[in-house]
Amino acid sequence: MSSPPFGAVARWLVGNAAIFVPRRHRERWMREWEAEIWHREQRLARDGAGSGRAFLQLVGPALGSFVHAGWLRIQTPGFDAARQDISFAVRSYRRSPGFTLAAVLTLGLGIAANVAVLAVIEGALLRPYAYEDAEDLAVLVNRDVERPDLMLGWSYPDVEAAEQSGALSSVMAADWDPFNLRLDDRTEWIGGGLVSSSMFETLGIQPIRGRGFVEGEDQPGAAPVVVLGERLWRQAFGAKEMIGETVWLDGQGYEVIGVAPAATDVPEGADLWVPLKPTGERLTRRTHWLQAYARLAPETEWSEAQATLDVVSSRLAAEFVDTNEGRSFEAIPLRDYRTGDLRPAFIALFSAVGLLLLIVCANLASLLLARSTNRGGEFGVRQALGASRGRLVRQMLTESLVLAGMGGLVGLAFGTWAVGALGRLVSEQPVWFAPTIDPSVVGFAIVLTFLSAALFGTAPLLAGAARELGRSVRGGRGSRRSRDVLVFAEVALSTVLLVASGLLIRSLSQITAVDPGFETEGRVSGTVQLPGARYDSDENVLQFVDRLIETTEARPDVASAAVVTRMPFRSGTNQVMWWEDGQGENAFRENPQAELNSVTPGYFETMGIEVRHGRRLEVTDDYDAEEVVVISETFAREFFGSRDPLGVRISFSYPPRFARVVGVAEDTKHLGLEQDARFQIYAPFAQRPTSRLTIIALARGEGGAVGAGLRQIVREADSDLAISGLSMVSDSVADSVWRLRLLTRLFWAFGVFALLLAAVGITGIVSQAVARRTREIGIRIALGAGAGQILALVSRRVGRVVLAGLVAGTGAAIALGRLAEGALYGVEPRDPFTFAVVVGGFALVGAIAAWVPARRAMSIDPANALRAD
Repeated sequence: MSSPPFGAVARWLVGNAAIFVPRRHRERWMREWEAEIWHREQRLARDGAGSGRAFLQLVGPALGSFVHAGWLRIQTPGFDAARQDISFAVRSYRRSPGFTLAAVLTLGLGIAANVAVLAVIEGALLRPYAYEDAEDLAVLVNRDVERPDLMLGWSYPDVEAAEQSGALSSVMAADWDPFNLRLDDRTEWIGGGLVSSSMFETLGIQPIRGRGFVEGEDQPGAAPVVVLGERLWRQAFGAKEMIGETVWLDGQGYEVIGVAPAATDVPEGADLWVPLKPTGERLTRRTHWLQAYARLAPETEWSEAQATLDVVSSRLAAEFVDTNEGRSFEAIPLRDYRTGDLRPAFIALFSAVGLLLLIVCANLASLLLARSTNRGGEFGVRQALGASRGRLVRQMLTESLVLAGMGGLVGLAFGTWAVGALGRLVSEQPVWFAPTIDPSVVGFAIVLTFLSAALFGTAPLLAGAARELGRSVRGGRGSRRSRDVLVFAEVALSTVLLVASGLLIRSLSQITAVDPGFETEGRVSGTVQLPGARYDSDENVLQFVDRLIETTEARPDVASAAVVTRMPFRSGTNQVMWWEDGQGENAFRENPQAELNSVTPGYFETMGIEVRHGRRLEVTDDYDAEEVVVISETFAREFFGSRDPLGVRISFSYPPRFARVVGVAEDTKHLGLEQDARFQIYAPFAQRPTSRLTIIALARGEGGAVGAGLRQIVREADSDLAISGLSMVSDSVADSVWRLRLLTRLFWAFGVFALLLAAVGITGIVSQAVARRTREIGIRIALGAGAGQILALVSRRVGRVVLAGLVAGTGAAIALGRLAEGALYGVEPRDPFTFAVVVGGFALVGAIAAWVPARRAMSIDPANALRAD
């Protein structure tokens, strides 16, 4: 019989529902429901009912027991009293729309800031990655032992050695590479991943369509296959069935074998994946060009894996001295690798919004104290009519909860909007950075709502309302002292936030004033990837580049054009090891690495880079001429010292190809304004061409028209090519500091909001003093007191409170300054100018906030004041 199991389920449900039944009715209620279930079981057994009917007859009513229990609960006198308290609180707030609107908006904004920042932190640091057992997934790093901050790519043989270590279940080699994807009516630039066949095994993912790569497909000569990313599959192909279809990448046909889920983001920026098939020099240990990802072997700790990798790197360093000496392998968990440098900023943000919420609660507590003072008569009458102190306390706490509930709803709405706005502020948002309002964030908002109610709702009680509501709320010393403490806290916390925002503003000002070493205004750039199948010789590449520059410079709105392999602030960097002729090949291990760029002759002119010694690269520096280079000033100064570098021959490739230094150019920032100038080498593009290149055009007028023109020029030169990342160079430089800019804007907004709240608190103190001492002020004016004396009378107390808050806040900001040191540039955490501006500005705002009600006190009519109660 199928009914007994359902009967047990029904009894279990009823037992849980009984928790909500008032205690004095619970035993009888349980007996009634037990009898109901027993009678239903007997009837089902007699009728021989099936499982479906048994479920409906037993479990269905048992679920209804929860409704019955809830109904009994709300009929109890306690719940009825709570319902009356809530109804009274709502009517009370409706009678004071100004106060209610201000309080709800203030609390809502404070909660919204916390919700938005938590959504960002949860999305980046806490939300699990979509990979299976993502905590076992790591990025393998190849470090320089003497310079741990310097990380190289991996050579293919080193990846194989790491995979054979035994501590890793699988290792994946990868390289990001763009493709020109040919569609029906256009060609698009698509970021791609060249990956080993172990990709899906290492990441722990399954294709949503088709299959992943299999062993052998990453070997030279294997048929070309591709796995599409879900986002590309939906946007470019309309999510139609693609398995077995052919797509054209760089003019070559690839068979689609699968579709990877949208969360697949290794390597970052890839929307499709093809097998990695290294050949020639890319198979040697001298070529460090790969990223490496690994999955931990079962029942192995990361500490054990790291110890094994240490052994492997030491063995390789001893065996291959020329290429591996001074290198160490390290496994860093994937999330730590991606977000390690963001953690300090996130902690700072979370601390800031926490301070802001405390300020909001202090402000609301101050407002509630003032409101309680005005309601002293009401509480006295209610006590006279028989209301107990406990009943009045419960009413005040209920009002706080209702106010917090309204603020929580507003905060959740504002927070949802703010999350979307923050997402739009982040340029080139990676897949793993996806702030959203999910159940955990909503739960956090609910907790914040109740916590806020507890913080600001108990202020009137702590001021003495719980003991003598009818008397103390009329404005006793305890109430005044409590308001002073709250405003002191607001001023101190606001000072900390304002100092932090001031330091960040100064830091942003310093970093944006840094000279990148080249002109940014009026320059437009875009990147092109030439497919190796058609541009299979240097001659073909150079012919395309010559046509591209010639056609671009023929436009009337273009002053000059040039090509560079690695565009500053856009295309990463090409780090090379080098040595001077006569040093010996092993010297590259001691020499600092240099950034290598191949440029056409017009590059220095187009970018506004001055060659300060020697000459620029010329058109005559072609493939048949002697190889030459231009180096940067830092290179010349730090390596050659007092020696003249002109004429010196250096090599940065193997087998050695020595090039003569013919010029020294001013330093340029390549990856970021905050970075120190590095060793840089500029080689003629004609002597060292590459398939990936960036075209730069100096516009005579608006850059937008030039950008559209560049797109058309590339399309006409080769319909299978697409140009990517068309933008003004000035925008690229500005985007390089987006993290600092975003952090500065948020702190500035938090600081201004906190300052306004503190000003409201200061105004409240002075207004309270004026209201309490109206009669005294009238008498003093009648006896001849001047405006200055009256002003001093009503503002003396607030002056002491503000001064104490400024001193405490300044001390806290100084003590916490070292925590912000990593986010600052060119500014000390104890910058005197910033502290002076914040303290002086706060004192000015405080004076203005106090002046408004104080001015009212100076205009009091003595006759009216003496007639007042």
